[in-house]
Amino acid sequence: MAINERDPDKIDAIRRQIENLIEHDKLGRTGIIGRKLFPESRQVARDLVSQLKVRAARQTMCRALARGADRNGSAKVIEDYLEALLAWTDQNGWQMMVDVGNWRRGLIVSDQDFVNAMSNLKRALGGASPVFGDARIASFLDPIAVNLLRKYGAGAVLRGCIEPMRAAIKEAP
Repeated sequence: MAINERDPDKIDAIRRQIENLIEHDKLGRTGIIGRKLFPESRQVARDLVSQLKVRAARQTMCRALARGADRNGSAKVIEDYLEALLAWTDQNGWQMMVDVGNWRRGLIVSDQDFVNAMSNLKRALGGASPVFGDARIASFLDPIAVNLLRKYGAGAVLRGCIEPMRAAIKEAP
């Protein structure tokens, strides 16, 4: 249920509970299927923790942009979201699929909260200006990309995150 939660504080509370269970080896008995999980039975719980980090970062981003975060604040929450997303793909091996071009869509999932956030960001970046375009979006996203490229592969960063984010900003109402 926390994966569908919209409040990042509630998501983080559940995530911390699961991390605590993992850390103290309190997940319980693995059962018939759990014993066969690769590389080991806690992998599903670790993946859930990573997914909750992604969801919390995404909802934090949407909340901050809905409240009208300035350019620097907007860049921070977007970079935090993309960092969580890339860490998750790196953890489960999907980053390689994006890096080699087998992944045909971006890593970002859009919904109404995301569209609203991108619309607010577009306005903050000067979207009402008649000269708004790729250069303004690039001047905002390029520093984020540079930071992420220090840690993650170019395909995952650029094709998986930056290009879909660029398109979302550009297409936002």
